[in-house]
Amino acid sequence: MRIRRLALVLTLAGTVTASCTGSTPAVSPRPSSSSTAVTGGLSVVPARSDPLCKAVPVHRPRNGGPAGSLPPVFARVAQQVEQIRSLTYMRPVRAQAVTRAAMNQLMHDKAGSQEPRQSAARTSKAWATIGVIPRGTDLYKAVSDFDASQVLGFYDPETRRLVFIGTNSPGPFQRFTLSHELTHALDDQHFDLTHLDRLQSCRDDEQGAYISLAEGDAVVTSVLWARQDLSAQELTQVEQAAGSGPPPPASVPPFLVKLMEFPYEAGPAFIETLLQQGGPGAIDDAFRHPPVSTEQVLHPERYPSDRPVTVEVPNAASKLGRRWKEIEIEQVGEEWLQLLFGLHLSSVNAAADSDHWGGGQYRAWSDGAHTAVVMDTAWDSHEASARFAQGMRQWLGNRSTATVLQVGPALVRVIFASDRQTITLLRRIMG
Repeated sequence: MRIRRLALVLTLAGTVTASCTGSTPAVSPRPSSSSTAVTGGLSVVPARSDPLCKAVPVHRPRNGGPAGSLPPVFARVAQQVEQIRSLTYMRPVRAQAVTRAAMNQLMHDKAGSQEPRQSAARTSKAWATIGVIPRGTDLYKAVSDFDASQVLGFYDPETRRLVFIGTNSPGPFQRFTLSHELTHALDDQHFDLTHLDRLQSCRDDEQGAYISLAEGDAVVTSVLWARQDLSAQELTQVEQAAGSGPPPPASVPPFLVKLMEFPYEAGPAFIETLLQQGGPGAIDDAFRHPPVSTEQVLHPERYPSDRPVTVEVPNAASKLGRRWKEIEIEQVGEEWLQLLFGLHLSSVNAAADSDHWGGGQYRAWSDGAHTAVVMDTAWDSHEASARFAQGMRQWLGNRSTATVLQVGPALVRVIFASDRQTITLLRRIMG
């Protein structure tokens, strides 16, 4: 399932994370130089063409998006965002204020086709077999429930539609939300955010990195906007509004909550580092040469030179049996592994056990009643791979339906199964 957002959204979790009284650095002048992405020391294997891994077609409206002008109060926020980002809008933007009920309907309509439901069911099987969500989780419903309680606004790069929960006479918190989405619109006009939709659907970690870049810029810009353009009393109102929102529903597994929150937590820290290094121009350069892994987002010092290797798990469908079919392929990055470890281990151990990641992928197969998953990860050194393997064994505990295998000096394979019969078969095939 493509959990990553097709539309860039602001969630309630994002506003809570980005306190308006934090330590975001001041904006410094734009540098004249540009960053250039270079390949690291590990060789990159050409990516395979796979029917489960395909780009999402993007169809921009022929008229260039919605026409119209912003109400004066909206236009004022847009001008303030331009000043903070040192960019100007290239074409008019139209923002629509809607009720919570209308927002929920819009989010439901965007995900209402049958394909996302089927994709979510396949992902649910794989994730439950790995152990990051409970068995029987309706992942499609969980995402919908999260959106219904947490999404405050969105900007869709494909249609250039900007929507936020509010009114045409927005209060401080609604203008804070608007500044976030207006940042997305500004970035889109200069750097074309449909880059996200053109990434293959199995390049999940690269998608996560790009969303972290975009959401990080929008969070930092909106916080700078709030400090610059709101009074002390209005800042207090924004913080109170952010803190009074509902938590994610119980139907949303903790792993999914953390996955949704990641861009709003790691993204701003990445953007702050860029600002310290080169001001708004460094952010512009990052959009021109985006981070290609969540490792680069989590460790800005590794951007842009430390690039991942492409890891490909062998397709075991034919060896598993005639009725087995491939149901899922996912790029496994440092973020994903850190969130996995964080379900059962301390945050310190979770970060350490997933550090110095070099690349990763899992593939999942099912015959309807049984599910098998193989996850291969590459590491920067034998020490890093051994640490990951040790952490994975600790995470699995005495589980009898999963096994950790060290298949090379810097390559670790973990196999997961829905039952003992399948793990026995998978050990024989992939061990």
